[in-house]
Amino acid sequence: MSQTILQQRAYLEGLKRRKIEREEEQERQGRTPCARCGRTDHVDGRSRLCPFNRHYGAPTQAVVRQQNRQGRRAGQRQLDAARANPNVPRCSHCILPDGSNDACEHHGNAASHLCHAHKTNVDDVLGNIIGPNHTPFVRRCSLKHALRCYGHSRRQRMRAKANAMQEVNVVVDHVRDLSIKAMLFTQHHALTLLESSEPIPLHFGSQDYIYGVMQLLLGGHITNRNPNLPQDTESIFHAYVQSFETADLPTVQPLPGYSQTYAHMAKTLATAVKNGLAESFEPRCRTFLAFKFRSLIPANEKPTKKSLKKLVSFAYDTLCGTDSEPATPTYAHASWQDAVASVISNVTLGPTPVNLENLTAKFNLYLPVVYGFLAEMEAYNNAATGVVSEETIVDYADNKSCWELLTRLEQFNDLGRRQQNRLVRAFYKMVNHPTMSVRFGPKLGDYLRSGMTTLVTRTREQLSLSRQFLNGRYMIDTSVCFRTTTASTMHATKMYTLLPALRFTRKFVTLDAQCLARIFDQAGAQPRYEDYLFVGNPVAMDGPNDEPSRRGRPRQPVLSDYQKIKKKFL
Repeated sequence: MSQTILQQRAYLEGLKRRKIEREEEQERQGRTPCARCGRTDHVDGRSRLCPFNRHYGAPTQAVVRQQNRQGRRAGQRQLDAARANPNVPRCSHCILPDGSNDACEHHGNAASHLCHAHKTNVDDVLGNIIGPNHTPFVRRCSLKHALRCYGHSRRQRMRAKANAMQEVNVVVDHVRDLSIKAMLFTQHHALTLLESSEPIPLHFGSQDYIYGVMQLLLGGHITNRNPNLPQDTESIFHAYVQSFETADLPTVQPLPGYSQTYAHMAKTLATAVKNGLAESFEPRCRTFLAFKFRSLIPANEKPTKKSLKKLVSFAYDTLCGTDSEPATPTYAHASWQDAVASVISNVTLGPTPVNLENLTAKFNLYLPVVYGFLAEMEAYNNAATGVVSEETIVDYADNKSCWELLTRLEQFNDLGRRQQNRLVRAFYKMVNHPTMSVRFGPKLGDYLRSGMTTLVTRTREQLSLSRQFLNGRYMIDTSVCFRTTTASTMHATKMYTLLPALRFTRKFVTLDAQCLARIFDQAGAQPRYEDYLFVGNPVAMDGPNDEPSRRGRPRQPVLSDYQKIKKKFL
């Protein structure tokens, strides 16, 4: 047994050593582009990352996530370079006494990491302590139990705690109201440009744009002079305000001293706008393609869910313009092939190839594509409201048809809602799976049990005749086939929002460390364990049993490195 463990350990150590040697050899040789695909994230076509690798089949989820991360980063770099303000003046810290400039790249102030006199902020300190590869988590807890303030007596501590909690509620309500109204105007601005067929500016939805919208909502003017920002924002905002009544103006009363909070929330909303399109573009395109196939293929040749999924995947992969060749589906009817050819020739998904890099860097070019999908589905829904449904022969019983069949039984209507839903699910499985045994629970009455058994047998026979009729045996009488009106009814297509919208019931917002420090200053309170609010590293106590004194003041606290740095900035 011990020898087996030693052999296994030696084998694992050998694998680790060979992996390290291989990585060192790759670093010595340098990254060379793959000869098959030209990418630099792998060596040759034997890697899992190579799209031409046929030995591993479909890429694993880890590989897909790695490719998505690389695509987002590359797209974000392109987007930041395109959105950069060309009129930013030179940083004053980089100008030498003789009037010349050093070799620093162009930047505006010492807050930029390009400056040799970079001014460290709280984010830099947190990054140095926690590291770049960290994942933030939120622990939901009430300030009533988590917040503790300084004070000589219990009354003073409770009063300071109440003032801090009241100030937090005021700031949260204010920021929530401002962020919701900013997103509402952002959606209005986008719809105004799209309805008039005007192009979406590249700077639309950025942090600077949303911060300017917040300035307009607070009754001010846009102070950012970046020429890439939309120049018609103020005029559209004034027209937007005039459409409201005086009592319901979409403006917000300003709250002095929290401009840093506005910038932090603008950055959060800008990320939501960008990710709201990049992350949901593929499922929305697939939903639209499925809608097109359902409207182009006749009802008697309607594909199953599995076949429809294959048609949608083939059409989407073809329209994306990727290097890999999509797998051609099997066409059971000629109408399927005609529908696929029509969709591929008439539908466009924007600039190709459609990947996360382009979706992030050129999201303003993909936004009109999604708007066109919404407009077409909305027109279809409006036209389908007045269409009269008729019975259609189908070979599959959906949930609504099963519910209509069971409601014809008298004892079924006497059951509770939960038991009815349970019987509908069981009836749905038995009807659509002919080999499944027909058995119901012991709590079901004998009369209802016999009625449902007879109904299952008769419905299976009707579905069998419907399959034979749809396969070409037209000599079968259509009156004995399974007919339903739910298959031919023009169902309303499920819609979605063009841009992410914040709910009015939003109970929380994100506040940064500087905002929390400002809240305590405004409330005249000082938290005892400040590290609990920022990093989670409690203050080290130098007293008996590491406990504070009875009056609430710590005995000679030993400040951590983060506390010493934080005092300088907060």
